[in-house]
Amino acid sequence: MPCTIEKIDYLLYPTYLYLIVDVIYYWSDYQTCHSPVQLFLLLTYSLILLHRSLTLIKRNASLSRPGKRILNSLIYWILNPAFLYLTAQGIIWQLLNHRFSPDCIPSERVPWLVWWWIALLILIDILLILLTVFRIIKWWRARRFRTRMRTLVSEILILDRDTLNQLLLVVGNERLSFTMNEQITGLTEEEISKISKKTYTKNYMNILQLGQESCPICFDDLEEGQEVFELPQCKHTFHENCIRAWLMKNPVCPMCRANVKSYLTNDIIININESGGNYTELE
Repeated sequence: MPCTIEKIDYLLYPTYLYLIVDVIYYWSDYQTCHSPVQLFLLLTYSLILLHRSLTLIKRNASLSRPGKRILNSLIYWILNPAFLYLTAQGIIWQLLNHRFSPDCIPSERVPWLVWWWIALLILIDILLILLTVFRIIKWWRARRFRTRMRTLVSEILILDRDTLNQLLLVVGNERLSFTMNEQITGLTEEEISKISKKTYTKNYMNILQLGQESCPICFDDLEEGQEVFELPQCKHTFHENCIRAWLMKNPVCPMCRANVKSYLTNDIIININESGGNYTELE
């Protein structure tokens, strides 16, 4: 994609090219000056065109990211300081000319235009300083953000499995899609088969005071005599299909975040078997 030329550029380029040619053509008219003010004019005209050209190139969408970084560095750390230096040098040269050779510039060259040009450069320099400061602040904030993110990721990577599972549920019950996915696995079919299947009765739930009358995953009511899954650690109850699909992706209880996988792996399985009670163990 070619560089996008704005309307102002059709005026800017011809104007400054004309000024450059004019200074070179009438170079000898400034020979009697104590300091080379014509050199100051030539360098500042050329620098403005160079600055504008690099800015247009930088806006090219097809330019690679490293290329844009190089241009940014060139503009902010070389051209902008060069503007400041040339402005200061031009003020010094013009003051010396005013003191030692006040009439060195011919009247047809309009001597006061040099002072006008210096005043305009001072305004440009103030703008460039503000833009550079803004750029530095933006770079510093982005760098601090990246540092914090690297620190956060490094802290997450050293979390134990239980803590990590808790964190995953807080951020949305989804597994993170980067390198630690292999550490976050659901239960296998063998592990799921260790979970007790029971027959649901509402009276038993009332005794345990869990207040659970529906499956927390699908929100359908648990029917009297229905075969359900009871998680061994927290005793929360679910439809078999619902909790099976969940546990194959998430090794924790969707209600309280209790780590079912760790509990089963340590062979700490509690089976409730109350004779004459409301729950009946299914063989």
